[in-house]
Amino acid sequence: MLSILFEIWKYTASLVAAAASFLLVEAVLSPQCPDFEIRGRRAGNRRRALRDSPLFVLIQPLLRFFTAYAAMIKAPRLRAQLELWLRQADELGGLVPSEVMALCLMCACFLGGFVYWQIHPLAAPGAFLLGLLFPYDTVRGAARKRIQTIGRSIPTMADLIVLSMEAGMDFIGSVRLLVSRSTIADGKMPVRDELLMFLHQLQLGRTRRQALELLRKRVPTDAVRSFTISIIQAEEKGMPLRDVLRIQAEVLRHKRVQEAEAYIQTANLQLLGPILVVIISLMSIIIVPMVIIVGENLRGGGKVF
Repeated sequence: MLSILFEIWKYTASLVAAAASFLLVEAVLSPQCPDFEIRGRRAGNRRRALRDSPLFVLIQPLLRFFTAYAAMIKAPRLRAQLELWLRQADELGGLVPSEVMALCLMCACFLGGFVYWQIHPLAAPGAFLLGLLFPYDTVRGAARKRIQTIGRSIPTMADLIVLSMEAGMDFIGSVRLLVSRSTIADGKMPVRDELLMFLHQLQLGRTRRQALELLRKRVPTDAVRSFTISIIQAEEKGMPLRDVLRIQAEVLRHKRVQEAEAYIQTANLQLLGPILVVIISLMSIIIVPMVIIVGENLRGGGKVF
């Protein structure tokens, strides 16, 4: 009974000490979280995250507290890299680079404190570094996954555009029809969102070449790069855009098949290591007892049944 009361007292004292430390830092330093300019698609994703994620709403006060300190960190290259990944990830959660850095600090403090109090103090630095890396790697992984998804969707999109152009529509009309007929929105179909941004750039007064170059910069993958370059060159040289897109779709599809075959071969080589480990383990389990028994029989210490 006394041990249970002691454990309860220890946890209560830890929580009180943590709350007192937090209030002391808040009172002494009183950091001010800057008001970031959030507009456009980032603002829409922020409203969507606040509406659909109760956890994101709950951590807002704590996130603003850590963001006030993260805003003091002078790391222009890191901020530029995070800004690029956030754009490639379709403005993930409507976050800004300082808020991503604040999430890194928050996860590091909580994970390091949990490991320090619950597991072992010596493991706390490793847990701190792991928590520091987790949000950073999440943003990078989301950007990479979205870029790969768009690259895989380009051949199908090119086929649909060619079908629309064969029915008598021009390129912009085909893209507009493809976007209007696609009902999947809210980031669930990244290629549709990129085409919609492409059309918005045209409505803002940019030329088709400029809009395509912006698309290529937003999605730096080989499929999008070859797709946009082929359209730009076809317009400059006066080639039939429909035929160029059809050839481009076939080339991209063939390249995707080659990449899949190369991935399968690589996966087979990667599976060879675990298979060898399993075979060696089974052979050790079977052979080692047999060797021991034979050795005992040769020394005359074995039992004959």
